[in-house]
Amino acid sequence: MSEPSDPRTGITGDHARVPDPSATPPVSDGTPAGTGPSQRNTTGTPEPEAAVPPVQYYLPPGMPIPPGMPTPDQPGLATPQQPGPQVFGPPQFVPPAKRSGLGAGAIIAIVLGAVAVLIIGTVGWTWASLASATAKWKAKEQHVTAEQRREAVTTVEDYLQSVQDRDLTGACEHVSCAPDAPFLTQEMLDASQDLAPIRDIRIDQDSVSRSGDQIFVMAEYVLGVRTVSTPYSLRKEGSDWTIENGLVTWDTADFTELSAEVNGVPLTSGSVTVFPGEYELSFENPHFELAGGNAPLSLAKQTDSTSTRATKPVLTDAARQQGQALVKQAFADCAAERTLRSSCGVDVTAAMLPGTEDYTGKIKREPTELTRLDLEDYATSARASADDPLRYVVSWTASFTVTIDGGRSPEAKSYSETIHTRFPTVDYRSEEPTVSWDESGESAFPE
Repeated sequence: MSEPSDPRTGITGDHARVPDPSATPPVSDGTPAGTGPSQRNTTGTPEPEAAVPPVQYYLPPGMPIPPGMPTPDQPGLATPQQPGPQVFGPPQFVPPAKRSGLGAGAIIAIVLGAVAVLIIGTVGWTWASLASATAKWKAKEQHVTAEQRREAVTTVEDYLQSVQDRDLTGACEHVSCAPDAPFLTQEMLDASQDLAPIRDIRIDQDSVSRSGDQIFVMAEYVLGVRTVSTPYSLRKEGSDWTIENGLVTWDTADFTELSAEVNGVPLTSGSVTVFPGEYELSFENPHFELAGGNAPLSLAKQTDSTSTRATKPVLTDAARQQGQALVKQAFADCAAERTLRSSCGVDVTAAMLPGTEDYTGKIKREPTELTRLDLEDYATSARASADDPLRYVVSWTASFTVTIDGGRSPEAKSYSETIHTRFPTVDYRSEEPTVSWDESGESAFPE
């Protein structure tokens, strides 16, 4: 019996058996052919599907990678190790990286804020350092040692006690006494203490303070009937302390032209320096006195000198009455003049005359009603001249009405015009005052 053969391949034997088409095909359990019974899955759990190998592409060397196609270095793709065509998988969609964190504007704002904080912190630290250094410097500059306190207090006490005791030498040891000062003399010191002695001297120990090389001490004492409280400024010169404001400088420029005396000593300069005390100012000229009377002036500290500037020399009541009478008489004399020119400046001009006729005796001058009223107000209208305090100028605008008989035209029988006068001035330099007319205005009538 011959072996069956496959007519398509010519293979004989069992391998060449032709399957019976009517037979039921064997059911496969999914085990690949050639797998023995010992390698089959007998647990009943489905086998996972075999991974489908990715489609591979071949690119010639040097050819650029098309857009969207993964590069060889992406995960899961093999990178060719040998020269030749590069193998890539199918194109894969790679989503764009998701942006996280703050935007650019927020980052810039944060950076700027950090810079601002840094600058503010630096400036604040700098100011704090400067303030601390300044505070330390001020504390050092203002610190008063026990020795400085004791010496300063002793100096002020000794000075005021020397003035009270009329000890000129002792007083000048603590202040700068010029050797030729006319009012820093024993005579002047005695006279001021006679008028108002210093007493009840008290020094405030707790008030001692310092600023740089200056020490300040507050002192209080009684001068006459006045209680004086004033700070004294001291500066050390060598081993001794000097009181810088222990003397008072007094402005006396308003009194030098009045033959004035201070405590009986003639006043010859525009300012004087004196010890603390009271001083009596008197005038040899009988027409003047101090405003408010000739009471002694209390000069205990420099601010007192400033207040005395309001103390001006003024006319006595008798001098005012005498001046007013002189001005009234001067107006009356001017009104009585019948000439073209007048002493008070009310002159008749050539334009006022109708011709060359001699009008002497035909001219009449009368004060206006307002001028008559002003003549009664000499006390408030008379003012001392800026150039000469002994000359008082009546500074109102006085006027006369001038009438000329005959007038300009044959039809007019008279001509009238109002003319201002010059200023009447009373000179109180001599014992008997005199009046004159201010020559600042020129005569209107030609020579």
